[in-house]
Amino acid sequence: MDTLSISSLCFDKDQFMKVGMDKAINNLSIPLGQLREEVLSVKSVMEDAEKAVQHKLLARSKIREKKACLQRLININKSVEKMEVILGMRGLQSAEIIENDDGEIELTGQQIERVASEFNQLQYYVTQSKGLPLVEKIRPRIAAITVTLQHSLERMFKESLQTNNVDMLRQCLRTYATIDKMRDAEALFRKVSVAPYMAEVISERFIQMNPQGLKGMFNKVMEFIPMHCGLIREVTSPLFSSGSEKVVGGYNFMVNAVWPEIVSSLESRVASIFASGNPDTFHQKYLISMEFVDKFERECGSQSSVKRLRAHPSYNTFMSKWSLPVYFQIRFQEIAGSVETALMNPFNTATGNNGFKLSVFDTIWNALQMCWKDQVYITPLAHRFWKLTLQIILRCTTWISEVSEKEINEKPTNTENQSLSSDGDKATDDKSPPVTMAQMIFLIGDVDKLYEKLPSMFTKCIQVKLSSICKDTSFLTESFEEARSKLIELQDSFCSFIVKQVCGLCSAHLKSANDIPRLYRRTNREVNMSAVVLVTCFP
Repeated sequence: MDTLSISSLCFDKDQFMKVGMDKAINNLSIPLGQLREEVLSVKSVMEDAEKAVQHKLLARSKIREKKACLQRLININKSVEKMEVILGMRGLQSAEIIENDDGEIELTGQQIERVASEFNQLQYYVTQSKGLPLVEKIRPRIAAITVTLQHSLERMFKESLQTNNVDMLRQCLRTYATIDKMRDAEALFRKVSVAPYMAEVISERFIQMNPQGLKGMFNKVMEFIPMHCGLIREVTSPLFSSGSEKVVGGYNFMVNAVWPEIVSSLESRVASIFASGNPDTFHQKYLISMEFVDKFERECGSQSSVKRLRAHPSYNTFMSKWSLPVYFQIRFQEIAGSVETALMNPFNTATGNNGFKLSVFDTIWNALQMCWKDQVYITPLAHRFWKLTLQIILRCTTWISEVSEKEINEKPTNTENQSLSSDGDKATDDKSPPVTMAQMIFLIGDVDKLYEKLPSMFTKCIQVKLSSICKDTSFLTESFEEARSKLIELQDSFCSFIVKQVCGLCSAHLKSANDIPRLYRRTNREVNMSAVVLVTCFP
Protein backbone atom coordinates (compact mmCIF):
# COMPACT_ATOMS: atom_id res chain seq x y z
CA MET A 1 0.00 0.00 0.00
CA ASP A 2 2.81 2.37 0.84
CA THR A 3 4.51 1.68 -2.44
CA LEU A 4 1.34 2.21 -4.40
CA SER A 5 0.56 5.46 -2.68
CA ILE A 6 4.08 6.84 -3.34
CA SER A 7 3.99 6.01 -7.08
CA SER A 8 0.57 7.56 -7.42
CA LEU A 9 1.80 10.73 -5.76
CA CYS A 10 4.80 10.93 -8.16
CA PHE A 11 2.50 10.49 -11.15
CA ASP A 12 0.20 13.21 -9.95
CA LYS A 13 3.21 15.51 -9.39
CA ASP A 14 4.50 15.05 -12.96
CA GLN A 15 1.10 15.71 -14.42
CA PHE A 16 0.81 18.78 -12.29
CA MET A 17 4.19 20.17 -13.37
CA LYS A 18 3.45 19.56 -17.07
CA VAL A 19 0.14 21.37 -16.93
CA GLY A 20 1.74 24.29 -15.07
CA MET A 21 4.54 24.78 -17.59
CA ASP A 22 2.21 24.77 -20.58
CA LYS A 23 0.06 27.36 -18.93
CA ALA A 24 3.08 29.56 -18.15
CA ILE A 25 4.36 29.30 -21.68
CA ASN A 26 0.98 30.22 -23.10
CA ASN A 27 0.88 33.22 -20.84
CA LEU A 28 4.32 34.42 -22.10
CA SER A 29 3.70 33.93 -25.84
CA ILE A 30 1.31 36.84 -26.10
CA PRO A 31 3.61 39.53 -24.65
CA LEU A 32 6.59 38.11 -26.59
CA GLY A 33 4.67 38.42 -29.85
CA GLN A 34 3.75 41.97 -29.01
CA LEU A 35 7.43 42.74 -28.23
CA ARG A 36 8.49 41.24 -31.56
CA GLU A 37 6.05 43.43 -33.45
CA GLU A 38 7.29 46.49 -31.62
CA VAL A 39 10.95 45.63 -32.42
CA LEU A 40 10.14 45.12 -36.10
CA SER A 41 8.30 48.40 -36.13
CA VAL A 42 11.26 50.21 -34.58
CA LYS A 43 13.63 48.52 -37.06
CA SER A 44 11.48 49.65 -39.98
CA VAL A 45 11.42 53.20 -38.66
CA MET A 46 15.21 53.17 -38.21
CA GLU A 47 15.76 51.84 -41.74
CA ASP A 48 13.52 54.54 -43.17
CA ALA A 49 15.38 57.15 -41.16
CA GLU A 50 18.74 55.74 -42.36
CA LYS A 51 17.62 55.84 -45.98
CA ALA A 52 16.47 59.40 -45.55
CA VAL A 53 19.81 60.39 -44.02
CA GLN A 54 21.73 58.59 -46.78
CA HIS A 55 19.63 60.33 -49.41
CA LYS A 56 20.27 63.69 -47.83
CA LEU A 57 24.02 62.96 -47.51
CA LEU A 58 24.18 61.91 -51.17
CA ALA A 59 22.31 65.02 -52.20
CA ARG A 60 24.62 67.15 -50.07
CA SER A 61 27.67 65.41 -51.60
CA LYS A 62 26.37 66.15 -55.09
CA ILE A 63 25.74 69.73 -54.09
CA ARG A 64 29.28 69.94 -52.68
CA GLU A 65 30.71 68.50 -55.90
CA LYS A 66 28.69 70.93 -57.94
CA LYS A 67 29.87 73.78 -55.75
CA ALA A 68 33.48 72.62 -56.17
CA CYS A 69 32.97 72.27 -59.92
CA LEU A 70 31.34 75.69 -60.04
CA GLN A 71 34.24 77.12 -58.03
CA ARG A 72 36.71 75.55 -60.42
CA LEU A 73 34.86 77.03 -63.37
CA ILE A 74 34.89 80.40 -61.63
CA ASN A 75 38.62 80.02 -60.97
CA ILE A 76 39.18 79.02 -64.61
CA ASN A 77 37.38 82.10 -65.81
CA LYS A 78 39.20 84.33 -63.36
CA SER A 79 42.57 82.82 -64.24
CA VAL A 80 41.95 83.24 -67.95
CA GLU A 81 40.85 86.82 -67.52
CA LYS A 82 43.79 87.57 -65.23
CA MET A 83 46.31 86.13 -67.68
CA GLU A 84 44.68 87.89 -70.60
CA VAL A 85 45.03 91.18 -68.75
CA ILE A 86 48.68 90.51 -67.91
CA LEU A 87 49.42 89.44 -71.48
CA GLY A 88 47.50 92.42 -72.90
CA MET A 89 45.11 90.19 -74.80
CA ARG A 90 42.00 92.10 -73.58
CA GLY A 91 40.92 95.63 -74.10
CA LEU A 92 42.55 96.71 -70.82
CA GLN A 93 46.31 96.40 -70.87
CA SER A 94 48.66 96.49 -67.96
CA ALA A 95 50.78 99.58 -67.57
CA GLU A 96 53.86 97.37 -67.38
CA ILE A 97 53.31 95.87 -70.85
CA ILE A 98 55.76 97.02 -73.51
CA GLU A 99 55.43 96.52 -77.24
CA ASN A 100 58.41 96.05 -79.52
CA ASP A 101 58.89 97.49 -82.99
CA ASP A 102 56.84 94.70 -84.55
CA GLY A 103 53.89 95.37 -82.30
CA GLU A 104 54.47 92.22 -80.27
CA ILE A 105 54.05 92.34 -76.51
CA GLU A 106 57.24 92.08 -74.49
CA LEU A 107 56.79 90.86 -70.95
CA THR A 108 59.19 91.23 -68.10
CA GLY A 109 60.54 88.18 -66.31
CA GLN A 110 58.27 88.74 -63.33
CA GLN A 111 55.21 89.01 -65.55
CA ILE A 112 56.08 85.80 -67.34
CA GLU A 113 56.60 84.06 -64.01
CA ARG A 114 53.22 85.32 -62.75
CA VAL A 115 51.50 84.12 -65.90
CA ALA A 116 53.28 80.76 -65.64
CA SER A 117 52.19 80.30 -62.02
CA GLU A 118 48.62 81.19 -62.91
CA PHE A 119 48.79 78.97 -65.99
CA ASN A 120 49.92 76.04 -63.86
CA GLN A 121 46.86 76.43 -61.62
CA LEU A 122 44.68 76.80 -64.70
CA GLN A 123 45.97 73.51 -66.05
CA TYR A 124 44.97 71.80 -62.82
CA TYR A 125 41.49 73.29 -62.87
CA VAL A 126 41.00 72.35 -66.53
CA THR A 127 42.10 68.77 -65.86
CA GLN A 128 39.64 68.44 -62.98
CA SER A 129 36.81 69.96 -65.07
CA LYS A 130 37.47 68.06 -68.27
CA GLY A 131 34.45 67.61 -70.50
CA LEU A 132 32.33 70.45 -69.13
CA PRO A 133 30.75 72.75 -71.74
CA LEU A 134 32.26 75.90 -70.26
CA VAL A 135 35.76 74.40 -70.39
CA GLU A 136 35.33 73.39 -74.02
CA LYS A 137 34.05 76.87 -74.81
CA ILE A 138 37.00 78.55 -73.15
CA ARG A 139 39.66 76.30 -74.68
CA PRO A 140 40.46 78.63 -77.61
CA ARG A 141 41.29 81.40 -75.15
CA ILE A 142 43.50 78.98 -73.19
CA ALA A 143 45.25 77.97 -76.40
CA ALA A 144 45.90 81.61 -77.25
CA ILE A 145 47.34 82.19 -73.78
CA THR A 146 49.55 79.11 -74.19
CA VAL A 147 50.93 80.34 -77.52
CA THR A 148 51.57 83.83 -76.16
CA LEU A 149 53.27 82.44 -73.05
CA GLN A 150 55.46 80.10 -75.13
CA HIS A 151 56.50 82.93 -77.43
CA SER A 152 57.36 85.08 -74.44
CA LEU A 153 59.39 82.29 -72.87
CA GLU A 154 61.20 81.65 -76.15
CA ARG A 155 62.12 85.32 -76.49
CA MET A 156 63.29 85.37 -72.90
CA PHE A 157 65.33 82.19 -73.37
CA LYS A 158 67.01 83.43 -76.55
CA GLU A 159 67.76 86.81 -75.04
CA SER A 160 69.31 85.26 -71.93
CA LEU A 161 71.61 83.12 -74.11
CA GLN A 162 72.60 86.02 -76.33
CA THR A 163 73.34 88.36 -73.43
CA ASN A 164 74.75 85.69 -71.09
CA ASN A 165 72.29 86.83 -68.44
CA VAL A 166 72.42 84.14 -65.75
CA ASP A 167 69.54 85.53 -63.69
CA MET A 168 67.25 85.82 -66.70
CA LEU A 169 68.10 82.29 -67.83
CA ARG A 170 67.51 80.92 -64.33
CA GLN A 171 64.13 82.66 -64.14
CA CYS A 172 63.21 81.44 -67.61
CA LEU A 173 64.10 77.82 -66.87
CA ARG A 174 62.31 78.01 -63.55
CA THR A 175 59.21 79.22 -65.39
CA TYR A 176 59.45 76.35 -67.86
CA ALA A 177 59.65 73.96 -64.91
CA THR A 178 56.61 75.61 -63.30
CA ILE A 179 54.40 74.86 -66.30
CA ASP A 180 56.03 71.41 -66.79
CA LYS A 181 57.53 72.32 -70.17
CA MET A 182 61.18 71.44 -69.48
CA ARG A 183 61.43 69.29 -72.60
CA ASP A 184 60.25 72.29 -74.63
CA ALA A 185 63.15 74.35 -73.27
CA GLU A 186 65.62 71.60 -74.22
CA ALA A 187 64.09 71.33 -77.69
CA LEU A 188 64.35 75.12 -78.09
CA PHE A 189 68.02 75.08 -77.13
CA ARG A 190 68.63 72.31 -79.64
CA LYS A 191 66.89 74.34 -82.34
CA VAL A 192 68.43 77.78 -81.76
CA SER A 193 71.94 76.85 -80.59
CA VAL A 194 72.89 73.25 -81.30
CA ALA A 195 71.42 72.73 -84.77
CA PRO A 196 73.04 75.78 -86.50
CA TYR A 197 76.46 74.93 -85.07
CA MET A 198 76.29 71.25 -86.01
CA ALA A 199 75.06 72.12 -89.51
CA GLU A 200 78.33 73.97 -90.11
CA VAL A 201 80.65 71.45 -88.49
CA ILE A 202 79.20 68.01 -89.27
CA SER A 203 79.54 67.58 -93.03
CA GLU A 204 81.56 65.65 -95.59
CA ARG A 205 83.12 68.90 -96.79
CA PHE A 206 84.41 69.73 -93.30
CA ILE A 207 85.97 66.27 -92.97
CA GLN A 208 87.72 66.61 -96.33
CA MET A 209 89.04 70.10 -95.62
CA ASN A 210 90.19 69.40 -92.05
CA PRO A 211 93.75 68.01 -91.83
CA GLN A 212 92.70 65.58 -89.11
CA GLY A 213 89.63 64.41 -91.00
CA LEU A 214 86.96 62.78 -88.88
CA LYS A 215 88.91 63.31 -85.67
CA GLY A 216 89.18 67.02 -86.42
CA MET A 217 85.42 67.20 -86.96
CA PHE A 218 84.70 65.55 -83.61
CA ASN A 219 87.16 67.87 -81.88
CA LYS A 220 85.28 70.81 -83.35
CA VAL A 221 82.00 69.33 -82.16
CA MET A 222 83.38 69.06 -78.62
CA GLU A 223 84.29 72.74 -78.72
CA PHE A 224 80.57 73.52 -78.74
CA ILE A 225 80.22 72.45 -75.08
CA PRO A 226 82.49 75.05 -73.47
CA MET A 227 81.47 77.71 -75.99
CA HIS A 228 77.67 77.41 -75.79
CA CYS A 229 76.80 75.16 -72.85
CA GLY A 230 78.72 76.88 -70.08
CA LEU A 231 75.86 79.20 -69.09
CA ILE A 232 73.30 76.40 -69.31
CA ARG A 233 75.34 74.05 -67.14
CA GLU A 234 76.01 76.79 -64.58
CA VAL A 235 72.26 77.22 -64.08
CA THR A 236 71.17 73.56 -64.23
CA SER A 237 74.09 71.54 -62.79
CA PRO A 238 75.46 71.83 -59.24
CA LEU A 239 78.87 70.63 -60.49
CA PHE A 240 79.30 73.71 -62.67
CA SER A 241 77.45 76.28 -60.56
CA SER A 242 79.78 79.05 -59.39
CA GLY A 243 77.39 81.20 -57.36
CA SER A 244 75.26 80.73 -54.28
CA GLU A 245 72.03 80.70 -56.28
CA LYS A 246 70.13 77.44 -56.24
CA VAL A 247 70.36 75.49 -59.48
CA VAL A 248 67.24 74.72 -61.50
CA GLY A 249 66.86 70.93 -61.46
CA GLY A 250 65.12 68.59 -63.88
CA TYR A 251 67.06 69.61 -66.99
CA ASN A 252 69.70 67.69 -68.95
CA PHE A 253 70.58 69.69 -72.04
CA MET A 254 73.63 67.54 -72.83
CA VAL A 255 71.56 64.37 -73.07
CA ASN A 256 68.26 65.70 -74.42
CA ALA A 257 69.44 68.51 -76.71
CA VAL A 258 73.12 68.30 -77.70
CA TRP A 259 73.54 64.55 -78.17
CA PRO A 260 70.35 63.90 -80.23
CA GLU A 261 71.25 66.72 -82.62
CA ILE A 262 74.79 65.33 -83.05
CA VAL A 263 73.46 61.87 -83.87
CA SER A 264 70.83 63.25 -86.23
CA SER A 265 73.45 65.32 -88.06
CA LEU A 266 75.82 62.35 -88.35
CA GLU A 267 73.08 60.15 -89.81
CA SER A 268 71.91 62.70 -92.34
CA ARG A 269 75.17 64.41 -93.38
CA VAL A 270 78.07 61.98 -92.88
CA ALA A 271 76.45 58.56 -93.07
CA SER A 272 79.53 57.29 -94.96
CA ILE A 273 81.46 56.93 -91.70
CA PHE A 274 79.28 53.93 -90.81
CA ALA A 275 80.17 52.03 -94.02
CA SER A 276 81.87 48.71 -93.29
CA GLY A 277 83.03 47.80 -96.80
CA ASN A 278 86.65 48.70 -96.10
CA PRO A 279 87.53 47.07 -92.76
CA ASP A 280 90.65 49.17 -92.15
CA THR A 281 88.80 52.44 -92.70
CA PHE A 282 85.83 51.21 -90.68
CA HIS A 283 88.09 50.25 -87.78
CA GLN A 284 89.79 53.63 -87.79
CA LYS A 285 86.52 55.59 -87.90
CA TYR A 286 84.96 53.40 -85.23
CA LEU A 287 87.80 53.98 -82.78
CA ILE A 288 87.73 57.73 -83.43
CA SER A 289 83.97 57.81 -82.88
CA MET A 290 84.17 55.79 -79.66
CA GLU A 291 86.88 58.13 -78.41
CA PHE A 292 84.49 61.02 -79.10
CA VAL A 293 81.71 59.23 -77.20
CA ASP A 294 84.02 58.77 -74.21
CA LYS A 295 84.88 62.48 -74.22
CA PHE A 296 81.20 63.42 -74.45
CA GLU A 297 80.34 61.14 -71.52
CA ARG A 298 83.02 62.80 -69.40
CA GLU A 299 81.39 66.16 -70.15
CA CYS A 300 78.04 64.93 -68.80
CA GLY A 301 79.26 65.64 -65.30
CA SER A 302 77.79 62.75 -63.30
CA GLN A 303 77.33 59.01 -63.44
CA SER A 304 73.55 59.35 -63.43
CA SER A 305 73.74 61.66 -66.44
CA VAL A 306 75.92 59.11 -68.26
CA LYS A 307 73.36 56.40 -67.50
CA ARG A 308 70.58 58.58 -68.92
CA LEU A 309 72.72 59.22 -72.01
CA ARG A 310 73.26 55.50 -72.61
CA ALA A 311 69.55 54.84 -72.13
CA HIS A 312 68.56 57.55 -74.62
CA PRO A 313 67.07 56.27 -77.91
CA SER A 314 69.51 58.34 -79.97
CA TYR A 315 72.47 56.69 -78.21
CA ASN A 316 71.20 53.25 -79.11
CA THR A 317 70.56 54.44 -82.65
CA PHE A 318 74.13 55.69 -82.96
CA MET A 319 75.61 52.43 -81.65
CA SER A 320 73.42 50.29 -83.90
CA LYS A 321 74.69 52.17 -86.96
CA TRP A 322 78.08 50.50 -86.58
CA SER A 323 77.79 47.14 -88.35
CA LEU A 324 80.20 45.28 -86.10
CA PRO A 325 78.99 41.80 -87.15
CA VAL A 326 79.64 42.67 -90.80
CA TYR A 327 83.11 43.97 -89.91
CA PHE A 328 83.96 40.79 -88.03
CA GLN A 329 82.71 38.63 -90.88
CA ILE A 330 85.10 40.41 -93.25
CA ARG A 331 87.97 39.97 -90.81
CA PHE A 332 87.01 36.34 -90.29
CA GLN A 333 87.20 35.68 -94.02
CA GLU A 334 90.62 37.34 -94.18
CA ILE A 335 92.11 35.54 -91.17
CA ALA A 336 90.49 32.13 -91.45
CA GLY A 337 90.79 32.22 -95.25
CA SER A 338 94.55 32.72 -95.06
CA VAL A 339 94.86 29.72 -92.73
CA GLU A 340 92.80 27.48 -95.00
CA THR A 341 94.79 28.60 -98.02
CA ALA A 342 98.04 27.77 -96.25
CA LEU A 343 96.72 24.32 -95.34
CA MET A 344 96.27 23.53 -99.02
CA ASN A 345 100.10 23.52 -99.38
CA PRO A 346 101.21 23.16 -95.79
CA PHE A 347 104.78 21.96 -96.35
CA ASN A 348 106.02 24.93 -98.37
CA THR A 349 109.04 26.66 -96.96
CA ALA A 350 108.27 29.59 -94.66
CA THR A 351 109.35 33.04 -95.84
CA GLY A 352 108.59 35.01 -92.69
CA ASN A 353 110.82 36.03 -89.81
CA ASN A 354 108.88 34.21 -87.10
CA GLY A 355 111.34 31.31 -86.80
CA PHE A 356 109.13 28.66 -88.42
CA LYS A 357 110.30 26.30 -91.15
CA LEU A 358 106.90 25.53 -92.71
CA SER A 359 104.70 28.20 -94.26
CA VAL A 360 101.54 26.87 -92.62
CA PHE A 361 102.83 27.59 -89.11
CA ASP A 362 104.07 30.98 -90.18
CA THR A 363 100.57 31.76 -91.48
CA ILE A 364 98.88 30.41 -88.34
CA TRP A 365 101.09 32.54 -86.11
CA ASN A 366 100.36 35.65 -88.19
CA ALA A 367 96.63 34.87 -88.07
CA LEU A 368 96.69 34.54 -84.29
CA GLN A 369 98.51 37.84 -83.93
CA MET A 370 96.21 39.57 -86.37
CA CYS A 371 93.17 38.80 -84.21
CA TRP A 372 94.60 40.99 -81.45
CA LYS A 373 96.33 43.71 -83.40
CA ASP A 374 95.34 47.25 -82.47
CA GLN A 375 94.46 47.87 -86.12
CA VAL A 376 92.01 44.92 -86.14
CA TYR A 377 90.74 44.26 -82.62
CA ILE A 378 87.54 45.97 -81.40
CA THR A 379 86.49 45.61 -77.77
CA PRO A 380 82.77 44.85 -78.39
CA LEU A 381 83.91 41.93 -80.57
CA ALA A 382 86.30 40.50 -77.96
CA HIS A 383 84.24 37.33 -77.53
CA ARG A 384 84.30 36.67 -81.28
CA PHE A 385 88.03 37.24 -81.68
CA TRP A 386 88.64 35.00 -78.66
CA LYS A 387 86.56 32.28 -80.25
CA LEU A 388 88.41 32.70 -83.55
CA THR A 389 91.75 32.37 -81.73
CA LEU A 390 90.74 29.05 -80.23
CA GLN A 391 89.33 27.90 -83.57
CA ILE A 392 92.65 28.60 -85.33
CA ILE A 393 94.60 26.61 -82.72
CA LEU A 394 92.16 23.72 -82.90
CA ARG A 395 92.19 23.85 -86.71
CA CYS A 396 95.96 23.44 -86.58
CA THR A 397 95.50 20.52 -84.19
CA THR A 398 93.00 18.91 -86.55
CA TRP A 399 95.39 19.26 -89.47
CA ILE A 400 98.22 17.67 -87.47
CA SER A 401 95.89 14.78 -86.64
CA GLU A 402 95.05 14.40 -90.32
CA VAL A 403 98.76 14.29 -91.21
CA SER A 404 99.36 11.68 -88.53
CA GLU A 405 96.44 9.59 -89.70
CA LYS A 406 97.48 9.78 -93.35
CA GLU A 407 101.25 9.51 -93.11
CA ILE A 408 101.71 7.24 -90.08
CA ASN A 409 98.63 5.14 -89.46
CA GLU A 410 97.45 4.49 -93.01
CA LYS A 411 100.90 4.04 -94.63
CA PRO A 412 103.13 1.58 -92.76
CA THR A 413 106.86 1.89 -93.02
CA ASN A 414 108.36 0.14 -96.07
CA THR A 415 112.11 0.01 -95.80
CA GLU A 416 112.92 -2.60 -98.35
CA ASN A 417 112.48 -0.41 -101.42
CA GLN A 418 113.85 2.80 -99.89
CA SER A 419 117.35 4.09 -100.56
CA LEU A 420 119.28 7.30 -100.13
CA SER A 421 120.14 9.46 -103.07
CA SER A 422 123.60 10.86 -103.55
CA ASP A 423 122.70 14.13 -101.83
CA GLY A 424 121.26 12.38 -98.78
CA ASP A 425 117.54 12.90 -99.52
CA LYS A 426 115.15 10.03 -99.52
CA ALA A 427 114.31 8.53 -102.90
CA THR A 428 110.79 7.16 -102.94
CA ASP A 429 108.69 5.21 -105.32
CA ASP A 430 105.06 5.79 -106.13
CA LYS A 431 103.85 4.06 -102.95
CA SER A 432 105.92 6.16 -100.52
CA PRO A 433 104.23 8.98 -98.58
CA PRO A 434 104.34 12.46 -100.11
CA VAL A 435 105.73 13.98 -96.90
CA THR A 436 109.48 13.73 -96.68
CA MET A 437 111.35 12.99 -93.52
CA ALA A 438 112.79 16.50 -93.48
CA GLN A 439 109.30 17.97 -93.70
CA MET A 440 108.19 15.73 -90.87
CA ILE A 441 111.08 16.98 -88.75
CA PHE A 442 110.19 20.58 -89.62
CA LEU A 443 106.60 19.89 -88.56
CA ILE A 444 107.73 18.59 -85.17
CA GLY A 445 110.01 21.58 -84.63
CA ASP A 446 107.36 24.12 -85.66
CA VAL A 447 104.78 22.55 -83.36
CA ASP A 448 107.19 22.86 -80.44
CA LYS A 449 108.01 26.45 -81.35
CA LEU A 450 104.33 27.40 -81.66
CA TYR A 451 103.62 25.68 -78.35
CA GLU A 452 106.37 27.72 -76.67
CA LYS A 453 105.36 31.07 -78.22
CA LEU A 454 101.64 30.90 -77.41
CA PRO A 455 101.92 31.66 -73.65
CA SER A 456 103.80 34.92 -74.22
CA MET A 457 101.24 36.02 -76.79
CA PHE A 458 98.40 35.27 -74.36
CA THR A 459 100.05 37.15 -71.50
CA LYS A 460 101.31 40.19 -73.39
CA CYS A 461 98.50 40.64 -75.90
CA ILE A 462 95.29 38.72 -75.26
CA GLN A 463 95.10 38.94 -71.48
CA VAL A 464 95.89 42.66 -71.49
CA LYS A 465 92.94 43.41 -73.78
CA LEU A 466 90.47 41.03 -72.14
CA SER A 467 91.28 42.16 -68.59
CA SER A 468 89.61 45.52 -69.31
CA ILE A 469 86.24 43.81 -69.77
CA CYS A 470 86.74 40.68 -67.65
CA LYS A 471 88.24 40.98 -64.18
CA ASP A 472 88.71 37.23 -63.68
CA THR A 473 90.63 35.73 -66.61
CA SER A 474 91.45 32.42 -64.96
CA PHE A 475 88.85 30.52 -66.96
CA LEU A 476 90.22 32.05 -70.15
CA THR A 477 93.69 30.86 -69.21
CA GLU A 478 92.38 27.34 -68.62
CA SER A 479 90.61 27.15 -71.97
CA PHE A 480 93.65 28.56 -73.77
CA GLU A 481 95.98 26.03 -72.12
CA GLU A 482 93.59 23.22 -72.98
CA ALA A 483 93.62 24.18 -76.67
CA ARG A 484 97.40 24.69 -76.56
CA SER A 485 98.06 21.28 -75.01
CA LYS A 486 96.30 19.55 -77.89
CA LEU A 487 99.05 20.73 -80.24
CA ILE A 488 101.66 18.37 -78.79
CA GLU A 489 99.51 15.30 -78.24
CA LEU A 490 100.92 13.60 -81.36
CA GLN A 491 104.54 14.69 -81.00
CA ASP A 492 105.63 11.32 -79.57
CA SER A 493 104.02 9.40 -82.43
CA PHE A 494 105.79 11.61 -85.00
CA CYS A 495 109.14 11.10 -83.27
CA SER A 496 108.64 7.35 -83.11
CA PHE A 497 107.76 7.31 -86.79
CA ILE A 498 110.94 9.19 -87.73
CA VAL A 499 113.07 6.86 -85.61
CA LYS A 500 111.58 3.86 -87.36
CA GLN A 501 112.12 5.48 -90.75
CA VAL A 502 115.80 6.21 -90.03
CA CYS A 503 116.39 2.74 -88.64
CA GLY A 504 114.74 1.17 -91.65
CA LEU A 505 116.83 3.15 -94.11
CA CYS A 506 120.05 2.30 -92.31
CA SER A 507 119.17 -1.41 -92.13
CA ALA A 508 118.69 -1.62 -95.88
CA HIS A 509 122.26 -0.46 -96.55
CA LEU A 510 123.90 -2.36 -93.72
CA LYS A 511 122.77 -5.66 -95.26
CA SER A 512 125.57 -5.33 -97.84
CA ALA A 513 128.12 -5.54 -95.05
CA ASN A 514 127.36 -9.26 -94.70
CA ASP A 515 128.66 -9.81 -98.23
CA ILE A 516 132.21 -8.54 -97.58
CA PRO A 517 133.58 -11.75 -95.94
CA ARG A 518 132.07 -13.86 -98.67
CA LEU A 519 133.85 -11.88 -101.39
CA TYR A 520 137.32 -12.69 -100.00
CA ARG A 521 136.77 -16.09 -98.39
CA ARG A 522 139.08 -18.77 -99.97
CA THR A 523 139.94 -16.59 -102.94
CA ASN A 524 143.18 -15.23 -104.37
CA ARG A 525 141.77 -11.82 -105.05
CA GLU A 526 143.90 -8.82 -104.39
CA VAL A 527 142.95 -6.68 -101.48
CA ASN A 528 140.64 -3.87 -102.65
CA MET A 529 142.19 -0.49 -101.90
CA SER A 530 139.00 1.54 -102.71
CA ALA A 531 135.93 2.08 -100.51
CA VAL A 532 133.22 -0.50 -100.70
CA VAL A 533 129.76 0.40 -101.92
CA LEU A 534 128.47 0.57 -98.35
CA VAL A 535 130.76 3.44 -97.49
CA THR A 536 129.76 5.47 -100.51
CA CYS A 537 126.10 5.32 -99.40
CA PHE A 538 126.85 7.61 -96.46
CA PRO A 539 127.96 11.18 -96.89
